[in-house]
Amino acid sequence: MPRSADGIGHPGERAEPRTGAPPQAVAPPRDSAEQPAPTNPPDPAGRPDVTGRPGTAGELVWSALLGLVLALGVAGLVRVWASDRGFWNDELYIAVNVRDAGLPGLLTGPLRYTQVAPPGWLLVEKAMYRLFGGDEQVLRLPQLAAAAVVLVLTAVLARRALGRWAALVATALLAVSPLLYSYAGELKQYTVEAAAALAIVLMVDVRSRAGTSRRRRAPGDSQVRARLAGAGRVLAFVVVTTAAVWVSYSALLVLAGAVGGLLLVLALDRRWRALAVTAAAATPAALLGADQVRRRMGQPFLSNQEAFFVTGLPPEGAGLVELLRWLPDMWRGFVASPLHWAYPWLVLGLALAGVVALVWQGRRLWAAVLVGVFGAAVGAAALGGLPLQDRVALYLVAPVAMAVAAALCAAARVLVQALRNGRHPVAAVLAVGLLVALPGMVLAVRPAATAALAEVRHPRYRDVGRDVMRDVAAQLRPGDAVLVYGFSQPLASWYGTRYRLPVAGLASMVRTGACQPATVDAALAGVSRVWYVRGAKWSRHPDDYHVRVLAELARRGRVVEARVFGPGEVMGHRPGWALVDLTQGPGPRPPTLAAAPEYACLTVQPEWR
Repeated sequence: MPRSADGIGHPGERAEPRTGAPPQAVAPPRDSAEQPAPTNPPDPAGRPDVTGRPGTAGELVWSALLGLVLALGVAGLVRVWASDRGFWNDELYIAVNVRDAGLPGLLTGPLRYTQVAPPGWLLVEKAMYRLFGGDEQVLRLPQLAAAAVVLVLTAVLARRALGRWAALVATALLAVSPLLYSYAGELKQYTVEAAAALAIVLMVDVRSRAGTSRRRRAPGDSQVRARLAGAGRVLAFVVVTTAAVWVSYSALLVLAGAVGGLLLVLALDRRWRALAVTAAAATPAALLGADQVRRRMGQPFLSNQEAFFVTGLPPEGAGLVELLRWLPDMWRGFVASPLHWAYPWLVLGLALAGVVALVWQGRRLWAAVLVGVFGAAVGAAALGGLPLQDRVALYLVAPVAMAVAAALCAAARVLVQALRNGRHPVAAVLAVGLLVALPGMVLAVRPAATAALAEVRHPRYRDVGRDVMRDVAAQLRPGDAVLVYGFSQPLASWYGTRYRLPVAGLASMVRTGACQPATVDAALAGVSRVWYVRGAKWSRHPDDYHVRVLAELARRGRVVEARVFGPGEVMGHRPGWALVDLTQGPGPRPPTLAAAPEYACLTVQPEWR
């Protein structure tokens, strides 16, 4: 079998015949993404074969449809990114760290607010902040670029692995992923992690294809040039996989699953030299990932992580039986989010059928890679490492879409072949299966498509606290001060500084034994008017929390005006502001509230940055 300078042939490639056959008669690689054109029998009706030849009508239609899907997807991503939305708390936690932490702090942690983010991604954001400032669109730009890369790489990888029409299906499935649009417009790393995952899979595929070209070597080609080309491919593998692990925690799982799948196929084919080179090339990324895991384990964890990922992690201390019981719940939760699909067991059946179809078609590498990546993710979740749910699992949407597309298109291809060959019983069975699977998948994907369209039309504005602060900044007078809701501290740190608000501190209701009324007097000393500003309410605070704050302030002055941003009650959980004039006495009817020992009195924390 022909070998490249980097010591690898394509897994599953047939050896050259020993009968002296000319080079053009060598059988193509079994795991190649495309089957050779001569495999399709002549059409009995005399129609030309347009299934795989460039320049044919089929190729042009496919190119136009794929281009349309990609264009619409990228346009939707840009629409979400370009919408005028301020940062919400989860983004502000990152933004404040990027602004205030030095390079050593970003690299080694721990971060403020118990935040966790890949150091490479944080350094990219730090560079964006230093070069272009802290505008929302600037700091969200890497996520937009990554989301677009995810769409393009899904099309490229599915084309290489599955063929044209399956690539179109997989790309369309990803193009209706609502979380891809949401996080293309947020200062969070999840689209970057999805792009890093696909970059690793692409490198694994490129690595597996090294040396499989059937082009006859030109007489002037030298062994030195071939060896340099092989070394260049290995170097590219090392650089891309290492960079991917640096900007993504989940990339380590993808590296383990994808490279593990390739090594398994190489071992089955007894390609020991290729196996050794591939393992050595993956070692730098693996070592970097191991060091990041070590550092992460030494940092604090979010105390109530399981509350955010109910099915993404097994019960604490789960044994084997509990883990097995957790798996169905995990899959249902994964299909609900990040996929946002319905009918989880139909999806599972199609994904498994896609893996079987890949093996049946001789594409063992891709079957091993897809199973390996998802298997590594399940293993990490089972160990309590990385939840397999919601935004954290966004990197798995493309692999699952590819598996489902492989099943649908393989069934359609076999159905066409059965009809052409007159195998009507087989065709009938496949036709019934497709009649069930295709409408089922359309219905399954409908919730995702609806949510994606809604996100593009009206991007979700999670916290309008920025607009609240901007509104207050436009109305300030000399002698005014601003008290900020305690949970909105990052809002004050970021936007209070940007709009130069005279923030006197953070207002919090505390239990009876922690009352410090002197802190309120100190914060309001010499102040004529005080603005109480709040962003989104913490879910653990009661609905009347802000009413209690204003009741305390009303003992020192009179509430003269208030504004809420968005629907809801003025003093409810919606963001807004209230203005208290301290030069006037308390109102004639101060609010009366039921006693609440946990929220008995007002305290002001002067340090708010």
